[in-house]
Amino acid sequence: MTLRSLVGDPPTPRQLDVLRSIYTLSAAVGYPPTLREVTRALGLRAVNGIWEHAQRLRHKGLLCASHGSRTLRLTVLGERRARDRRAV
Repeated sequence: MTLRSLVGDPPTPRQLDVLRSIYTLSAAVGYPPTLREVTRALGLRAVNGIWEHAQRLRHKGLLCASHGSRTLRLTVLGERRARDRRAV
């Protein structure tokens, strides 16, 4: 699977869960959540799985690529997907 093949692919159901958690947490506090906060919100223990989903979401154009602790910023398309309950 190449980077080019990931762009435009719809998110998987689990990636959609991650996307919606980022959207909800960002809306609640007014700034992007950390990987650990998303992990906790989804009831998980390991941050690594969320990191991998975040990487895939960045490649799909749904998250902005940036560096730092609060880097989980949704793109406009990411916000639309997070709000759309029908999206899969």
